[in-house]
Amino acid sequence: MREEIRAKSFTYAMKGKKLLEKRGVTAEVVKKAEDCGCIYVIRFTPKFPLNETVAYLESNGVKLIK
Repeated sequence: MREEIRAKSFTYAMKGKKLLEKRGVTAEVVKKAEDCGCIYVIRFTPKFPLNETVAYLESNGVKLIK
């Protein structure tokens, strides 16, 4: 099962992707259209609980959309 986390910008999505890959998680950045415009999503196959992954990204400076 793949998970998705929405990032505030392309730059943050790429930073998050690189951080996840350092932990051995396969990830990609995808641009998605939404009602309010386009957003960038980090799509990955989880190795850790989702809340732990979100906390890891945020603690390393990745700004996410809640």
